[in-house]
Amino acid sequence: MIGSEGVIELVNENPREEDARIVFHGLHGTKELFNFRQGDTYRTQMVEWAGMVRDSVRDRTPHPDAPTFADGLACSVVMDRLTRTAIGQRDARPGEPT
Repeated sequence: MIGSEGVIELVNENPREEDARIVFHGLHGTKELFNFRQGDTYRTQMVEWAGMVRDSVRDRTPHPDAPTFADGLACSVVMDRLTRTAIGQRDARPGEPT
């Protein structure tokens, strides 16, 4: 998350990892670390996702809560804008807000 007072970063190098860390990076280089045990989120998420895929195939229609290509593209556009803003680039592509 990015805010006016700093950035919150979730650190979890391995999606199957049960422990994760949240780091708050403040405006003046300050850092605050939060550790927590999150359980087996990978299995829980994969079981839920597999159920959505199964239902979509069985019903021959996409699950209403399943992400679409358009959702992925919209996320990618936002992440690209955040990256360009962070490194000080402006997007000169016509029709796209910067």
